[in-house]
Amino acid sequence: MKIAIVVHGRFHAFDLARELIQLGNKVTLLTNYPKYWPARLGVPAENVQSNVAHGIVTRLIGYAGKAIGHEKLGEQFLHEWFGRWAAEFIDRNQVDATHCFTGIAEEILRNKQGTQKVRSVVRGSSHIQYQKRILEEEERRAGRAIDKPSLWMVNREIREYGLADLIVCLSRFAKDSFAHEGIPRDRLVLNPLGVQGSRFGATPEVLAARRERIVGGKRLRVLTTGTFSLRKGAVDYVALAERMAGRMEFVFRGDVAPDAKFLQRRAMGKIHFLPRVDQMKLPHDYHMADLFLFCTLEDGYAAVLAQASVSGLPVLATTNCGARDFLTEGKDAWIFPIRRPDLMAERLNECDINRSYLAEVAQEAGKPKKGIKWRDMAKLLLEGYESFMSKGKKKL
Repeated sequence: MKIAIVVHGRFHAFDLARELIQLGNKVTLLTNYPKYWPARLGVPAENVQSNVAHGIVTRLIGYAGKAIGHEKLGEQFLHEWFGRWAAEFIDRNQVDATHCFTGIAEEILRNKQGTQKVRSVVRGSSHIQYQKRILEEEERRAGRAIDKPSLWMVNREIREYGLADLIVCLSRFAKDSFAHEGIPRDRLVLNPLGVQGSRFGATPEVLAARRERIVGGKRLRVLTTGTFSLRKGAVDYVALAERMAGRMEFVFRGDVAPDAKFLQRRAMGKIHFLPRVDQMKLPHDYHMADLFLFCTLEDGYAAVLAQASVSGLPVLATTNCGARDFLTEGKDAWIFPIRRPDLMAERLNECDINRSYLAEVAQEAGKPKKGIKWRDMAKLLLEGYESFMSKGKKKL
């Protein structure tokens, strides 16, 4: 199958392109990264079309936007520019399927004269209207502005949803959000992300050390990785740390968003903030922790949960991140409604008091996990394409 993957950046598209190529498909990756970047992840340079100028201008406008406090500076110009560039390439080349990230897909989707048999878009989060409502609610609760989709982007993505043959979702939570907004389920394809189990997997020595810490009564270390922000549940995270009153060590590894700086200052002494590190160094943090906490309000697919899971960590997470796709309530994880730090505190308190119970959950969580392989992700996408074409009596 001849597939064009269109992404203004990197995201997980480079991994998907590599696996589709290795499965025998003819893939062209259209990105604004230089060709050597995809090559580092196994995508041959000859399979890449790069709009480097777009990438440079995007960075420059991004810096300018931060300097003047205007995060959406140049949004329409940049998205339409990349969309037109990609559409022109696809017009000149025979392509069976387009897999395009939302926000830059409209120009491609509007051209019905091309050779595409399947036009799909991938949304990294929940339905954009569903997402915006959650963020607006959090703005009111926190009394602070949150970086959320602009009205222009909301309208553009809704048009893209209507034009696409298939909408690719990264979790059941995200898929359900589209169904909730009225998108027929037969147009939705579930396509979760992969995780490198070999990198994050815990050795028997790591698991034994964790069990020794738990049953030995040492203060539990609760880890969170990613971005500390209002969207990721920073309000609830701080409330939870305050409820536990220093009984546990809360560690956050990653960036702190501007909208949550005030919460970081409030939580100093209750949460140990560590700067973001390269992915290659993250396994050490997972291996030294006893529990993993994720208070997010909205995530299409939380890759950090998959990393924590293959690291053998018991997980506390919300419903709005795909946790239920690969974790089991009461077995290797506990899953809560969003904005319920009180329930999370009760569970952490039980884990602290009943160490034998926590040790049992940790033992279950520590059982070998293969994780979702990037190859499986590519196969799932192809299955979605084949199912769509078989219903439409289309053959490649």
